[in-house]
Amino acid sequence: MKPSLLMRHLETKHPTYTQRNISFFQRLSNSPNLNSCLISTSKANEAAIEASYRISYHIAKSGKNHTIAKNLVFPCIKDAVECMFGEYHVQKIKNIPLSNSTISRRIKDMSIDIEATINERTKKSPFSSIQVDESTDVSDLSILLVIARYLNVNELEENLLLCYPLTKRCTGEDIFNAIQDYFCENEIDWAECCGVCTDGGKSMADCYKGLRGRIKIGAPHVTWSHCCIHRQSLAAKPLPDSLKEVLNQSVKVVNFIKANSTSTRLFKSLFRDMGSLHTTLLLHTEVRWLSRGNVLTRLFELRHEVLMFFEDHPFTLSSKFYESEWLQQLAYLSDIFHK
Repeated sequence: MKPSLLMRHLETKHPTYTQRNISFFQRLSNSPNLNSCLISTSKANEAAIEASYRISYHIAKSGKNHTIAKNLVFPCIKDAVECMFGEYHVQKIKNIPLSNSTISRRIKDMSIDIEATINERTKKSPFSSIQVDESTDVSDLSILLVIARYLNVNELEENLLLCYPLTKRCTGEDIFNAIQDYFCENEIDWAECCGVCTDGGKSMADCYKGLRGRIKIGAPHVTWSHCCIHRQSLAAKPLPDSLKEVLNQSVKVVNFIKANSTSTRLFKSLFRDMGSLHTTLLLHTEVRWLSRGNVLTRLFELRHEVLMFFEDHPFTLSSKFYESEWLQQLAYLSDIFHK
């Protein structure tokens, strides 16, 4: 381009720079332009948003209150960055949005994305099956859980498909309608479902009015199976009297130690002094039958420590820990319940 044309452009379009020297224009050419500034700012914002999503994921996974991000997570990150990298990098992490409402939105966005991914994989799978369970929580609210098993890239996967509160009744019709509405809303076809697994309750297993019977009406090809965990629980109900007595006595021993806070603290102190692998016993609960194996296994592993504890704290069943037959039955119960 001719120098005269450049001079005319400078004088007409940028008259304020006509008296500037060459070094000024060289510095101006080397300085970042608007596009590079916008790109840099955009990348910084994207990194802050990604960090916000990652933190929200861990908060949701741990089940903590959303306010923990602002009250605990951010101060910890700030102190760590300041100690290791300096004040300059602390200013960058201040751009991470971690308010209570933001964390809630992030978790909701991730939940929607996960649900859409699972539904898409379920629909693309040539076959799938579901496991249905209905139980009541501590607040007397019935929760319906549906777990889907499907084929994804030649690998079987299991994921939670539906978690739905049953606010009124828990009949087979209500359970079926909840599942049917979700399938219709997400365009999941019963023709691709090859099996349904439930417990043996009437609302689930009844061939006419239960969930099993209602599914058979619209999808007669679907096979029904009984949950193996519930079968194990039912099989454990009619225990022989001798084994049942050992189970009840074991529960009484654990309750005697755990019921009193002073005994619990002394028990922990004794275990620490003896170098035991465990420091506490586990409580037994009848509703969650899976806890039986853990309770009995822990009691059997700590039988020597329990016996030493009863030397200073007499109990009516302490003599049982001297009986080899009783200990053998305890070991047997621990084995069958644990498996």
